[in-house]
Amino acid sequence: GHLVANHTFNHPDLVKFYDPVAQMRTADRLVAPFIRGNVFLFRAPFGSMNEATVEKINSTELRKYVGPIDFDIGGNIIAGADWKCWEDYVPFADCGAMYIKQMEEGDQKGIVLFHDLRDESYDLIKWVLPRMKERGYAFLALDEVPEIRDALIENGAQPGVRTGAPGCSAEPNP
Repeated sequence: GHLVANHTFNHPDLVKFYDPVAQMRTADRLVAPFIRGNVFLFRAPFGSMNEATVEKINSTELRKYVGPIDFDIGGNIIAGADWKCWEDYVPFADCGAMYIKQMEEGDQKGIVLFHDLRDESYDLIKWVLPRMKERGYAFLALDEVPEIRDALIENGAQPGVRTGAPGCSAEPNP
């Protein structure tokens, strides 16, 4: 039921990296077999993109990707970014409180960035999601966000397709 997307192969800053196309192509070869409905999404490492990088990518077959998908919450290294919390040994509940504060100070909607770097990330999400629900937040998959869904459809994708790839299962691994 998950969406699989491209985030590059080695996670370089694409604005500084000399060959962003090679990074995306390598990752594309690995993830494309698991993408259903032609829902090709891309998020740039560090959220770092510029027009020159976009032009390089869009001049290739990689233009099939909708993105870069950016995030609104979770990238602020002072007010709540999970990776920074773990780097600074901030307890997950304190980190979660920073996420909630960012959401409440913002426009009440957007894409929330969480990483799966450490076990604390799982604890953080388990802490934050119920509190968001209590505050009336709803959750959408990226391909359900109207602007992203519309761009995917324009690219010939079928948002909402959630069938698994061969060898994948909705069941957890033993």
